[in-house]
Amino acid sequence: MAITGHGIACLPPFAVRQEILDGRLVSLLEQHVHAVDQFSVLWPASRQVAARLRAFIDFMTSRLTPE
Repeated sequence: MAITGHGIACLPPFAVRQEILDGRLVSLLEQHVHAVDQFSVLWPASRQVAARLRAFIDFMTSRLTPE
């Protein structure tokens, strides 16, 4: 919706990096938004985590963990 001019969005930088570089989005209200060091993934409870879910968690962890 934000890309098409129908409002603003509060999104993590990794999710909109290309859109900002392309000029399709601009950063607003930077002085009012503070960095959040948390990202949550929710899935149904089970005793074992499915292999594809484990792969996704590992992938996201490698991308979101500060270097």
